[in-house]
Amino acid sequence: MTEYTSRQKENNNQKAPVPFNGKELEKMIERGFTHVQVSAYTRDKSLDYVDPHYIILTPLKLAKGNQTGLDIYESIHSELLLNWANAEEGIKVWVVYL
Repeated sequence: MTEYTSRQKENNNQKAPVPFNGKELEKMIERGFTHVQVSAYTRDKSLDYVDPHYIILTPLKLAKGNQTGLDIYESIHSELLLNWANAEEGIKVWVVYL
């Protein structure tokens, strides 16, 4: 299997993003997620945390101190996530479940 077809297969297995809002935050809490991995992207889908066009949240069940230093994680109960869930304007925030 070539690298391209392997990557294509991996992308096909990924679920479609859903808009992040108060109801989605409640679903994540009910399902036992403790953190989200935060990824910010530009219009051309490059990672960019300074001037992003949209943000992807990936819900995770992490033990305290189990995060790597290379990624950005936020507690599911953080004020930041609550603000994003209730924002009517601004950067689009999506949730992708693995």
